[in-house]
Amino acid sequence: MSRLSKLMLLLLLAPSLALGACAEEDNDTAQAAPDDEAGVTYAQDIAPLIEANCGECHREGGAAPFVLDSFEALEPLATASLASIEAGTMPPWQPDPDCRTFEDERIMPAADVALFKEWIDGGMAPGDLSAIQTIESPQEVTFEPTHTAAIADPYQPSDANPDDYRCFVLDLDFDKEMYMKASTVLPDAGALVHHVLVYSIGPDQLDTVLEADENEPGEGYTCFGAPFPGGEGDGGIGSALSGGGLPTQVGTWVPGSEPQVLDDGLGIRIEAGSKIVMQIHYNMLGSTPAPDQTAFVMQLTEEQPDFLIDTKPLIIRSLDIPGGEPEAINTRVYTNHSNKTIQIGSVAAHMHLLGSRYKTQIVRSNGDTECLLEIPKWDFNWQQNYRMPEAVTLAPGDSISLECVYDNSPGNQPVVNGEQIEPRDVSWGEGTLDEMCMLYMSIITPFEPAEQGEQCAGVSECVEACQSDEGGATSCLLQCADDLSCQICGLQSLTTCGRTCLPQLAALQSAGCLETCFMGAFGFGSNLDTCMASACGDAYSDLQTCLDPVLDGGSCDEALTGCGL
Repeated sequence: MSRLSKLMLLLLLAPSLALGACAEEDNDTAQAAPDDEAGVTYAQDIAPLIEANCGECHREGGAAPFVLDSFEALEPLATASLASIEAGTMPPWQPDPDCRTFEDERIMPAADVALFKEWIDGGMAPGDLSAIQTIESPQEVTFEPTHTAAIADPYQPSDANPDDYRCFVLDLDFDKEMYMKASTVLPDAGALVHHVLVYSIGPDQLDTVLEADENEPGEGYTCFGAPFPGGEGDGGIGSALSGGGLPTQVGTWVPGSEPQVLDDGLGIRIEAGSKIVMQIHYNMLGSTPAPDQTAFVMQLTEEQPDFLIDTKPLIIRSLDIPGGEPEAINTRVYTNHSNKTIQIGSVAAHMHLLGSRYKTQIVRSNGDTECLLEIPKWDFNWQQNYRMPEAVTLAPGDSISLECVYDNSPGNQPVVNGEQIEPRDVSWGEGTLDEMCMLYMSIITPFEPAEQGEQCAGVSECVEACQSDEGGATSCLLQCADDLSCQICGLQSLTTCGRTCLPQLAALQSAGCLETCFMGAFGFGSNLDTCMASACGDAYSDLQTCLDPVLDGGSCDEALTGCGL
């Protein structure tokens, strides 16, 4: 149920509940009674329960469209609130608790639900309201900040639609490499800010966002599925993938989030020459648009950590979501074809508005499965990063299966310009009406200095030794190019000079094998040759048979020189 539907339900229920409340006020039993005589009371039992489970959002200036911070506010909405709690829509926490335990879970304990129900069934006794102490629940910064950056000039969210997605380039320069130890987001217009995603954009991708920021009037620029500008069709993420990677995610915030404080020895690298981009989702439901200057607070250091945290994606890019289909299931399995054990510290899911269910699990090399993240009822407005109490390991040969399910039926279509659109075939894209299927993983790796020098340094010598001992030129080239950007450059160069082999390459693509191996390379550092030899079978052998003579004949030498080969 959407937030608008929930609000309408509450508004419909409010009159009858209010009448009940008025009737009770005429009855002597509505007067404050000593707590020991009244049983469960608001003052003694329910006020602290609501504060603990609902207070972060349902307070003055909070992200919720109404407050629940007093007996008078809660009483007419108590029954409807209990229904939302029992339905699992409140407090907002998407992951299925039977899948895995995460840090800072917003799950109302069963004992609290039972106590709340007992209070309602018992007549909602107020108790001694004068004994309630006001509890403030703003988010606190629990670390010593070193840097703070906010939206430069106040941004007035647009009220043309209930939701406004905006990216802001923060005024913070990095003239040297630094490492983030802790961060938090401080929303300014708290009732409007619904969620925030924060990214470090490296110098190789910075021109894209700076150009968008300069060309669009007002503070910031329009964005939706990523920190890059994107319209209908393939946009920023597609460009990032073809360029070798996605930006590093350095912070997230949704109502109720705690500051992110990394354990000792961990850090997030921010490259010299980077910029911080803050993507904010403003929701105008129940609130009047007001200027916002949300800030991002950081603890940065120049001291090199023992381990780095880097955000890596797994993506199903060839999505198939037919118009009218109520359950379009898209799945893909990605295997760790590297020789390293991957340490995963946190995960995050991403789909757009048609998403209905999401599930990802680990498939061990022996066939055993382990749930990684399951969201039975996807809601775009509550996406966030989920941290594990202990890192999950993915050994060589282990896999991750990713499943995204979409409801493209007539009743689940977005409303555009006041009218619900007709179902249509939907595929991958940056636009609001396109879709995505992504798993973000925070990978923990031992610290290594940032790569310097030529893109494919040392690969040529490796290829010569490989060919003399093991065989095929294509296989040797991809085996020796451990760096992903070098592998991509080499493969693109081969397809340019070896155009006669494009049918064989197209066969790999149509089978989904090429996409799967590229995603494994992005996410795990898998070697393309190892992956394609394992996953693509005869199709990869056909490509090698075609390309090897082209490489050996020297007709690709000029093209490969551009990669440093």
